[in-house]
Amino acid sequence: MIYVFLVDTGTMMTFDMNLALESVEVVKGAIHNVVKVPPDKQAQVEGCLNMPATYNSVVARTQLAQQFYEHASEVTRTCRQLVHNQHLQQQVLKRT
Repeated sequence: MIYVFLVDTGTMMTFDMNLALESVEVVKGAIHNVVKVPPDKQAQVEGCLNMPATYNSVVARTQLAQQFYEHASEVTRTCRQLVHNQHLQQQVLKRT
């Protein structure tokens, strides 16, 4: 098994050991199928960190930060909805 830890959600994913023998592109595709993160976005953070200190670097980093914010907002919205649904279920069970 290959283990991939998602820092933002604190979850662990497992992949078939045969992926260790595949190319990076194949592994990125497998990660995309599970987490829905496009392969071209998977290494963007490291790429932004290695950019020279220029205006274009600031623009690229800002755009990446905005994408992180939008994704985090979506995850937060989903979590709040799940908590709300659980609360409603508990209220129904309490009344029966």
